[in-house]
Amino acid sequence: MVNIATLEFRHVIPESYFQGEREKPEFWSRLPFLLNHIARKVREDWDSFSPEEKEALINFYYLLIGEGKIPIINRITGLLHILKLRISYGSSFICTLNDALSNLKYALTDIVENSNPQYLRDLGEALKNIHKKEKEITSESLDEWFEKVDD
Repeated sequence: MVNIATLEFRHVIPESYFQGEREKPEFWSRLPFLLNHIARKVREDWDSFSPEEKEALINFYYLLIGEGKIPIINRITGLLHILKLRISYGSSFICTLNDALSNLKYALTDIVENSNPQYLRDLGEALKNIHKKEKEITSESLDEWFEKVDD
């Protein structure tokens, strides 16, 4: 399995980003920019990613939505790292980082959903069923539809 951390995305990320090392504070302070930049590139130019990068991003997406297997030691290490970032940069940085991760997650959601023919068939079928059942779409019918799509 390709891991997002092993790829550098040099064609997507400005070269200046790689001048710092991961141990330096500048790397972490620029991380939200990096994630937002990747999200923008995913939305605008998915085809420019190599197959390995696409696989790494999709694997990362499944980790973000909780479908990947993360060993307990990695979870503990991750939580400790977030705590260190919180202490070093403050809670506003953590909120900005969370927003950037969400932005990337939503960009990848669009890619995953649009590349899944079964999802698109199910979505079309659900819309047809709603249209057949109801002349007018209400907020209740939309809630029911979203529940069916999530299943």
